[in-house]
Amino acid sequence: MAEILSNISSTFSLAEDDGSHMINLDVDPVLHLLAKHEEVHSMCLNLISNAVKYTPPCSSIEIRWYQNSMGQACLDVEDDGYGIAPEHLAHVTERFYRIDDGRSSETGCTGLGLAIVKHILSRHGGWLWVDSTLGEGATFRACFPKSRVLS
Repeated sequence: MAEILSNISSTFSLAEDDGSHMINLDVDPVLHLLAKHEEVHSMCLNLISNAVKYTPPCSSIEIRWYQNSMGQACLDVEDDGYGIAPEHLAHVTERFYRIDDGRSSETGCTGLGLAIVKHILSRHGGWLWVDSTLGEGATFRACFPKSRVLS
């Protein structure tokens, strides 16, 4: 996971021509996961790319990989971007659901990213939690069960 997260965050850091997003990594390097590499990479890429797409320039994105108090392996992706209105929170993981069609067409979003994340987590016995306040950003927490943790 440390390598996956480092590679993805480096890609986005290099992709930003003006260096507008500050991506901070806090990764437990010895926390490993028993999972399909390609699927976990896809999950991480979707969560981080969403944070970059829906966070305005000069914003920060915090990425944290850690083991919580219940022994689960968790990935938090937190931004200080646009946020999500309460009426949309329950629907953001539905296939093809887009909060703002205008903004989605600008960013090339299909409304599948979070549905894919949810599916990958489900296949691995995990769960996704979303917390957001409109205008203040969002936190996406993806956790895998303790049985998938390799330390």
